Amino acid sequence: MGKCDLGLGNIIVGKWNQRHYKILSKLGEGGIGAVYRVVDLDSGTVCALKISNDMQSITKEYEKLRDFQQLDAIPAVGELDDWVQNEEKMHFFSMEYIQGCDLKKYIRSRKISIQTAIGIILIIGGIFSKFHQRGYVFGDLKLENLMLDEVKGSIRIIDLGGVTAMGKGIKEFTPLYDRASWNMGLRRADEAYDLFSLNMLFAFLLLGEKMPNISHGIERVRDGLVQAGLPSPFLRLMEKVLYQKKVSMNHYLKQLRKLYNQKLAFDHRYRISIKDLRINLVFGGSIFLFLLIIWFSFGKLSLG
Repeated sequence: MGKCDLGLGNIIVGKWNQRHYKILSKLGEGGIGAVYRVVDLDSGTVCALKISNDMQSITKEYEKLRDFQQLDAIPAVGELDDWVQNEEKMHFFSMEYIQGCDLKKYIRSRKISIQTAIGIILIIGGIFSKFHQRGYVFGDLKLENLMLDEVKGSIRIIDLGGVTAMGKGIKEFTPLYDRASWNMGLRRADEAYDLFSLNMLFAFLLLGEKMPNISHGIERVRDGLVQAGLPSPFLRLMEKVLYQKKVSMNHYLKQLRKLYNQKLAFDHRYRISIKDLRINLVFGGSIFLFLLIIWFSFGKLSLG
């Protein structure tokens, strides 16, 4: 990975497009480079800039993001360009800046209710399905790459490094969500691979700190889910996915929507804080867009 530590106020000038970017803050650092929040001095637009000295990797990432621009979950990408710093050539691309926090930080900051957990899984599952329709699997599920977009009220994906064509080998993975790490199947790109990842994320959201380690085996995950209070039919469905029995993504999400609606009906008198209501409206608005509930007054609403 190319290290590139830029300070507040530093100016980056694209070699080819001659656009000027001013550094506002550092957003993070990943496997191939660093990401900064910048302002495009030519347009006044605030955007994100990913920069590295690894031309091949950053070009590959840029092309993946560009190839899936038709998906709402993918941030818009701008230019791919070069920049010379201290006689070293750096490579960068600009992309839409997403205001919000990543799912990993959100989960760590509070206890997740079953209803919110279901909402998260429904949204991510819907995103996975769109990749499947185009002949790809999402592959590497990393919570830090899933952003809660406060402006658009949706979940956005900021890294597509694990996206793999159906039938190919999975090269990038996170062990907790990887069926091969649990000895439950091959590291091969198919719908069942993504469904296993999604199912394990749901288990993690439900169990929290009680989530068993991989060394404990898949049976301990199943035992934990028995104690989670899920309806028996859906518990059996989760067990099938854990053990890689034949279950389609469409069927899994359909049953999960039924469970979500049951929770809404059961919890219709439950009032929550404005802060928690905001995130539930974010998830609810993404699942049931026609309701447009994100625009209702927060202070007057209760779940249901």
